Amino acid sequence: MFKTIMVLCLTYITIYAVEISIDDTDNDLVPNSIDRCPNTPEGVFVTQDGCTQQIKKIVYFKSGSIVLDQKAKITLLLVKELIDGAKGYSLDVLGYTDAIADEETNMILSQKRANAVKKFLINSNIKTDIITAHGYGETGTAASNSTSEGRQKNRKVTIILK
Repeated sequence: MFKTIMVLCLTYITIYAVEISIDDTDNDLVPNSIDRCPNTPEGVFVTQDGCTQQIKKIVYFKSGSIVLDQKAKITLLLVKELIDGAKGYSLDVLGYTDAIADEETNMILSQKRANAVKKFLINSNIKTDIITAHGYGETGTAASNSTSEGRQKNRKVTIILK
């Protein structure tokens, strides 16, 4: 009996489809009337006001290392998937270190980390011309270098899709 009642109730529901026409010059699904960034590239993620949504991903490294572990590679493959799905983005690859070594060594290591990430992304078929890689050494630390946990948070590369 319950099934019969459900079927009868569902037969009385009427669905209307209405086509609404809005002006959206850049095809970002945000009407021109509220679009603060009216010329966003086709296919990029946008905020509710039509501006490009910046996305940030981070990969971490062992002390003194430029080797990408499996977790880092998975994160970078996610970045590749995002780039493949949304044309018009560029990538800033920013390398950092903890403060264990001297400043010059850390600058070199941070650049090597950024370059390792850039190389992985290029080998994953992301165009070279949309990627910039810069090393910043021990500047821009995320945590205190006085603890091992803090130093681990500072041994990273930040990838910004913008």
